[in-house]
Amino acid sequence: MKRNLILTIVTLSVLVAAAGEVFAAGITIPASSSLNVNTGTLNVAGDITNAGTLLLTSGSITLTGNWTNSGTFTAGTGTVNFTGGTGVTQTLNSGGTGTGKLFWHLTHSGAGTLQLVTNAIDIDGNFTNSAGAFNANGLAIVCAGNWTKTGGTFTSGTGTVTFDAESGTQQVTSGGVTDNDDFYNITHSGAGTLQQQDAMLVTHDLVNSAGTWDANGKDLTIYEDFSNTATFTHNNNTVTFRGTAQSDITGNNTFYNLTIDTNTDGAKTVRFGAD
Repeated sequence: MKRNLILTIVTLSVLVAAAGEVFAAGITIPASSSLNVNTGTLNVAGDITNAGTLLLTSGSITLTGNWTNSGTFTAGTGTVNFTGGTGVTQTLNSGGTGTGKLFWHLTHSGAGTLQLVTNAIDIDGNFTNSAGAFNANGLAIVCAGNWTKTGGTFTSGTGTVTFDAESGTQQVTSGGVTDNDDFYNITHSGAGTLQQQDAMLVTHDLVNSAGTWDANGKDLTIYEDFSNTATFTHNNNTVTFRGTAQSDITGNNTFYNLTIDTNTDGAKTVRFGAD
């Protein structure tokens, strides 16, 4: 018979062996204590609260409760997967975006809601939302890997999602162009390439300050400003400006199809080369 225990960690160097699984109803790591999930999977049917040190070398953590980090979290190359069911709201307090707070791969696959609270989040690997609702709650998200939304909803609030990989290609799959898929502010600040995998809706500003934004022939709809001080490659796509707020287009830009939509929302003013 499998039993889930609530564990308070004092010091544990290696918790999970290769290809193994450990189950717990909750994990609490006090200050000056440590937990190392070396390989395998740690399944937590409850909350993870870390005030000490949590090291995820190459294993994975799956949890149905809240994540609260006020200590040091070292993600290694591991995955943290939030799996709360229908009607469940999981909160994620990363503790910040500096060293000791970063995630590698972050996945939300539960039918419930995952909501950021208090602090922005920095993901050095991939972000995946395959079910349920991911609510950024107006907080910033930084992602250095791929962004894949294949199911559920994404609510940005008034937050900014920044893609900052210094090399290679980051693929962004927004999953649609409705209020359940859109970005509020989106920024590409890495020296690498951001490549759209589908059409994208940005309800406020788009900023491309470094590297290459490859639209990959996929449509792009923007409600307010488009700022490009790096490279924008359209690959025969359509960029549409809509909404009633003024849009400023800055930078040296070549568009393929450019549409100023005055039918959907009403009159629209677009300024080119605005300071």
